[in-house]
Amino acid sequence: MDILRSELDLKDFVVLKCNFESIFPEKEAVEASKALKDLPVDIDFNLFQNEKSNEFRIVIDVKINCNEEKLPGYTIVAKAASRFDLNIIEENPEDKKNGLINSAVQITINSVRGYLWSGTSFGIYGRYTLPTINLPALMKAKVDQKEKK
Repeated sequence: MDILRSELDLKDFVVLKCNFESIFPEKEAVEASKALKDLPVDIDFNLFQNEKSNEFRIVIDVKINCNEEKLPGYTIVAKAASRFDLNIIEENPEDKKNGLINSAVQITINSVRGYLWSGTSFGIYGRYTLPTINLPALMKAKVDQKEKK
């Protein structure tokens, strides 16, 4: 089946920073799958638009198990970015643009998920899969954060 190309064109994905650390339990062993399932996750992102072109970037910061009291499992700090071109040809482009930017955030999160999965595959606890994220809630939290500033 032939594909219909999206107006959103992923040009590049890069990891800007990443640090993995294994946190061991103090007393008794923990099952790897249980240890990774309950790790706290914090994600933030920023959008940078080039006013002179259709290009924009999404920069994602991911912090896993970075609370003061770390749980057994991994502590991960990662920063990654995706670069996109957006070519909208419709008469009412603003709604379409916002939808595609939401897609770009999800694409970047999925790219980070794959990177973390691969990077932790050699770790003592095995592969870590970034949980599925409620994107509308993440977007709302970002809007609320901007409104507070």
